[in-house]
Amino acid sequence: MMYFLTESLTRQEYYTRLKLRTEVTAKAKFEVNNNDNRVYQDLRTQHLKVLPDEKEYIIEITDNGRLLTQSLPPKLIKSIFKNKYAEYVEQGVYYVGILYTHQNKNYIVAISATDPVGKQDLIRLRTILLFSFLITSVLSLIIGNWFSNQFVKPITNMIAKVQNISAYNLDLRLDPQKKGKGELADLAKTFNNMLDRLETAFQIQNNFVSNASHELRTPLTAILGVTELALLKPNQENVESLEIINKQASRLNNIINGLLKLAQSGYNSKKQLNDSIRIDELVLSILDDLKLTNPESKIHLDFSDLPEKADYLTIMGTEPLLRLAINNIIQNACKYSDNQIVNVKLFLINGKICLKTSDKGIGIPKKDLEHIFELFFRASNHGDRMGFGLGLPLSYRILKVHQATLEIVSEESKGTDVYVYFNNFYA
Repeated sequence: MMYFLTESLTRQEYYTRLKLRTEVTAKAKFEVNNNDNRVYQDLRTQHLKVLPDEKEYIIEITDNGRLLTQSLPPKLIKSIFKNKYAEYVEQGVYYVGILYTHQNKNYIVAISATDPVGKQDLIRLRTILLFSFLITSVLSLIIGNWFSNQFVKPITNMIAKVQNISAYNLDLRLDPQKKGKGELADLAKTFNNMLDRLETAFQIQNNFVSNASHELRTPLTAILGVTELALLKPNQENVESLEIINKQASRLNNIINGLLKLAQSGYNSKKQLNDSIRIDELVLSILDDLKLTNPESKIHLDFSDLPEKADYLTIMGTEPLLRLAINNIIQNACKYSDNQIVNVKLFLINGKICLKTSDKGIGIPKKDLEHIFELFFRASNHGDRMGFGLGLPLSYRILKVHQATLEIVSEESKGTDVYVYFNNFYA
């Protein structure tokens, strides 16, 4: 803006100087006699400095409006005829012309000159403004960045501290701001209060899990001890029953240990996925157990679409927990279909292992579908079937730890399809 304003003022000032010379030239040519003209020209030369490349033009206009010579730019001449005065610049040459009348004859009187000094001044001004802009921009960037860093530094420190807080170090707290007032101080206090509540909740959870696990382990230990002792002196009549009791008690013990590990780890999947598990073998084992615990169940197993390579069916996880999750899903299908045929199919789709469980049971009402993963929630049409609303939410959480996806498609009175998608780590 400054440059264009200066350029406009410089150009107008130069036009003013040319206009003065044009008027002086006209008066010297037409209104002064020869003797006075020489004096006038001498004074003009002495007191009016000659401009660079200055030229005078005095062109007579004929009666029919034609010029005797065509030494001036056509646009300038046209403008002089129209306004009796014109300013024009072409290729760095400035022109000022007037329409002058003397003794009933019309003349065009014009002066042209260049302005190298003004041009150099404008170039210098442009250079100065450009460097000033660059320096100002750099300084603004540096200063703005410094102020920005100073402003966001407390927030950055707070974010870094929050990111380092996990289930294992809930005792950490954010540092209160120095002045202890303002939005940042309030935010730090709010975070600290939230961490206090989380730490208390985790302590209550861990204490409950530890106590519950201890209480459950006590009878299990007694059962395992008695069965192992009885098996040392086997009786042909009860050895089979004792073996079943021992096997199921051991499995229950593993489940309790897995749940304890899951709760105490804060659902940290990196510490859970330790075992290499064949999904097909796990499903077969679960179905064998269901035949013992629920002999009325009718399950049709479909392995017709299994891949040729066994590695394609292998995932990483914790076997007792995964067994519990899949067992809950299949058991629910049997229970809520009143032990009608339940189809269990294992196959690959889009690079994932899919376990599909289908039943033709009571289904789930549409309004209940969005709540089925909530603890203690049971569908409104469960009837008198026993349950506590823990199996499916627990399966959902266990599968989530194993980076698996659980999807349920159901229609009331028509049945339910449950899809479990596992990531294949070996394919």
